[in-house]
Amino acid sequence: MRIHVVRVLDGDTIEGEFFKKILEVEVRFKVHFRFMGIDAPEKKGETKPLGLASMEYLKQRIEGKKVKVKVLDKDKYGRWLAYVFFEGVNINDELVEKGYAIYRTY
Repeated sequence: MRIHVVRVLDGDTIEGEFFKKILEVEVRFKVHFRFMGIDAPEKKGETKPLGLASMEYLKQRIEGKKVKVKVLDKDKYGRWLAYVFFEGVNINDELVEKGYAIYRTY
């Protein structure tokens, strides 16, 4: 599914929107997407500088752009768990490769 990244919430969560036609009416959905399989530092506490750097990188990379998401499930907070792709690049993996996140399964 393709979405427009409305805003980056932190280093591993974005808010995206997409449109779907329902009974001849186009409906807009805004959803929070949590990056599947990775964990970025928090924006508070002792990891704050790393968390802000991770969020800033993601903002520069995909905020305001159209991305492809492969949704797998929902987490306990109602966020959709997804792999995110931009221009053919898996952003989940890119965040880890650049040191902005680590691989983690829950």
